[in-house]
Amino acid sequence: SSEATGWALQPGGGALTSTKPGRDTDTADASATQCLDVGSGGSAGDLGFRLGLQPAPPPMLQAFNKATNSSWGGSVISDDAGTWHMFLSVFADNAGLKSWQSKSEIVHAVADSPGGVFTPQGRVAGPFAHNPQIIRANDGTYLLFSIGKSPLLTSDSLNGPWVSREFASCNNPAPVTVPGRDTVYVVCHGGPDPQHYGASLGLLYAPSWKGPWATMDNNTDDLLDGGRNLFAHPMEDPFIWWSAHDSMFKLLAHGFRMGMVNRTVGSGNGYGLYAQAPTPFGPWLVQEAAVAYDSTVLLQGGGTLELLKRERPKLVLDKDGHPTHLFNGVCPLSSHMSGPTDPGGHCFTLAQPAVPPALSKR
Repeated sequence: SSEATGWALQPGGGALTSTKPGRDTDTADASATQCLDVGSGGSAGDLGFRLGLQPAPPPMLQAFNKATNSSWGGSVISDDAGTWHMFLSVFADNAGLKSWQSKSEIVHAVADSPGGVFTPQGRVAGPFAHNPQIIRANDGTYLLFSIGKSPLLTSDSLNGPWVSREFASCNNPAPVTVPGRDTVYVVCHGGPDPQHYGASLGLLYAPSWKGPWATMDNNTDDLLDGGRNLFAHPMEDPFIWWSAHDSMFKLLAHGFRMGMVNRTVGSGNGYGLYAQAPTPFGPWLVQEAAVAYDSTVLLQGGGTLELLKRERPKLVLDKDGHPTHLFNGVCPLSSHMSGPTDPGGHCFTLAQPAVPPALSKR
């Protein structure tokens, strides 16, 4: 491990400094109507985070919903010319979500606006390659993280060519940088103990994308995995970002295993979990009294889309770190997750616009 104290990286290419992570004593209000967990350390009732989701385009006008392919969420970024690029999971050979472990590949698509509609440009990696997340490093290099054959690809252009780089093992990697700083932090779902899958979140970090990579292992409140868990709330599919307007790290995730959430639609797993911290190392607070999104999508022109699954949350942000669009991999309520000919509707990539949320600063 590194010589990190709090989240100051020594030696480092521009890391920030803070105090060592520790437990926050806030706990969720027992009377809250939507409590995501049962009160593990680092919880808070309501942090005031709201995505401000607006009505979304109907399914056939969605960001990436092709009649010939099922897809499962995308990561979107703008180039210097204002073109929007999506890197997303698409299932080859007319397969569906059920075949994600063998048929998923990463496809590059472009659009004139962040919400799409996106036009595919070609395959970047796989199969197997899944759950891509794209960011731009301080030196201008594009970093494409994923799970599968090539967990870190780099390029000087969003159009490629892409070069495979050495990277540590990390499930559902979620990278983040701070503007003007070289350090790269990557949140990973799943700790070192496979029995804790879905109930742990780890952190890798390096002075630059070139490494060397270290593992956070000094959370003294972690009783599961020897200090390597940021917190133990049940979740998967993390997305992390730096919010310049209030100098906070923020995290959105698929909040599954949420037994205390009112399950009124679908599988009950289409919920978003929000957390925030002053540093990537913590201390993290998880908003337990309000979900970030649920499995009902309001549609433009009226009506709603009810979802069986809504996972892989990713955001497009403005320059101050406010969300402008939420992207998810989604399956309609009657879907069998079997591919583009699914009689109940196949899974696709949905974008929903957002307005700057009302945020409380703690």
